[in-house]
Amino acid sequence: MRCNCKKKVDKINEKFGDGGKDSENEFFLLKVLRFIIQMLFGILCGLLIIVMAVPMLLYVIICMMFGKEPTFRIRNLKNY
Repeated sequence: MRCNCKKKVDKINEKFGDGGKDSENEFFLLKVLRFIIQMLFGILCGLLIIVMAVPMLLYVIICMMFGKEPTFRIRNLKNY
């Protein structure tokens, strides 16, 4: 005797879900384009984190070495 789990999942998906048909009908070119965009977005976010985090950590470490309190000031953006 086999389990009918797949049929149960399909019935639940038909009743409450979206049918699960969207991802199966995508073109190959669209999948490749989506992958490239996700990679570029990931690289951009990674670079942004590195560019912001490394100088901030260096500033905090140098301030602690000289016994100063590291402070961050956010300027008033209304002037711009």
